[in-house]
Amino acid sequence: MHSKLDCKSSCKNGNCVNEGGKEICKCNPGYGNYEETSCRACRCGPDTNCMWQSGWRPAKICFCKPGYTQLNNECVGPCTSDPCRNNGTCEVEGKGFKCNCSKPWRGKTCEIGPCDNQPCQNGGICNNGKTGFICKCFAPFSGPRCENGPCTSNPCQNNGICEVSGDSYRCNCNKPFKGTNCEIECDCGSYGKCSLEYGVKRCVCNSSFAEKNGKCE
Repeated sequence: MHSKLDCKSSCKNGNCVNEGGKEICKCNPGYGNYEETSCRACRCGPDTNCMWQSGWRPAKICFCKPGYTQLNNECVGPCTSDPCRNNGTCEVEGKGFKCNCSKPWRGKTCEIGPCDNQPCQNGGICNNGKTGFICKCFAPFSGPRCENGPCTSNPCQNNGICEVSGDSYRCNCNKPFKGTNCEIECDCGSYGKCSLEYGVKRCVCNSSFAEKNGKCE
């Protein structure tokens, strides 16, 4: 029988306690008794304990958590490969696993994020935030989804089509409308041509015709 001094001097990674009149080394978590008064690291996996069987080639028996089994001196199970992504935590559920995802991630392995459905418009770049997505917009676009731009307010009148041009917009006007916003009806009739000079309508009439009330007559 080991003496109290023997137990205390040899009990590493554990505490020497008296059980049934015998002093034994009570091992810390993650360690198993190699002898009654000594402990050896288990290395069976996280949150596991073990027992060592002495002999010519010491054998290790891992005490695995529910859902895990010993394979090659290690406890393996559904969560061993860390299947949960993006800081999700893995939990054994029956013979499989369940991921507890941290916001804003979701999916079986927490693989789906706010940017997966490409919420940013007009060439904006999506970044995953703590609670959702964040769009990095480029001029001239703005808004939570980069949805606001020069054409958002429909500046083109009379069914003109708005087109973003640089940091501003350009209206493609339908005849006979002209102007920055297709706001001027530029029609001089069948006997002349209409043009704009500094935003003012001007009729250039054919020979023998003259402008009258905005028409060539």
